Formats: sequence, structure tokens, C-alpha cells
Amino acid sequence: MKWYGDEYGSLALANAPTIPLLWALSKIPHVRESIWTFIVLAPLPVLLLGMVMDRVRASRWSYVAIPVIFAVAVPSGIFVAGNVPPLSPARMVTRRWEIDSLCVAYSWSVYLMAVGAIVFIPLLRALKRQTQGNDQVAITNKARIT
Repeated sequence: MKWYGDEYGSLALANAPTIPLLWALSKIPHVRESIWTFIVLAPLPVLLLGMVMDRVRASRWSYVAIPVIFAVAVPSGIFVAGNVPPLSPARMVTRRWEIDSLCVAYSWSVYLMAVGAIVFIPLLRALKRQTQGNDQVAITNKARIT
């Protein structure tokens, strides 16, 4: 059973990276608190993640991780935004498949893929360069011996 206002929790969870921006903006005097401020700020973290992924030259294949993360996240129920009053997870089994929970799971699938690509792609490239460098050293040492 859903209560009035449950969808606001899902909206906040789906846009969690925007919340610090909104909080900082609320501390600035003479800035109106309206839905238009949220609409302008909500895409900024996703655009920033996309820009950083472009700078680290993330492969297009990294986007294949989104459906995999989504397929794991939805049945796990991690992204079900609770109820008011709180219910136990056992009573919220069907909430996993409601649209507000699916939106949160999809949003976080994109966020996790982007952060994973930003962190792991440079690490994998550095590891590849290091192993190729070790192969070159081994070839050079072998040539010196013979």
C-alpha cells in the first residue's frame, strides 16, 4: 500500500547527486526555490559524469553494464524507497516492480556504470601499459643474453 508522498522519496533517491547542489543553492540569498531550479540542476551531475567519461575515453561497451546492473538491482529491492509509515522489506516485495522503484534503480544503474567506467578504465589502461612495458623489458633482456 502506498501513501501520499511516497513518490517524493523516489524522486529524491533518483536525483541524489543533485541534492548537494540544491542544498548549496538554497544557502544563497535571493535564489528562488522552485521546480524550475530543480529542472535546471537535475541534469548537471549526469552531464558532468558524461563529460568525465568522455575525457577518460570510456569505451562504448561500458554502456552494456547498465542493463546488467539494472537486472541485479531491481530484484534485490535495494532501490525501493520505503514507505510512510515504514514497512518491513518482506511486506514490500511488490514495490520492487512499481515504476517509482524502477526509475530509481535505472538512475542508479547509470550512475554506477559511469563511476565504474571513470574509475576502472584508467586503471585497466595503466595495468595494460605496465604489462606491455614488462614484455618489452623481457624481450630486450632476452636479446642481450643471446
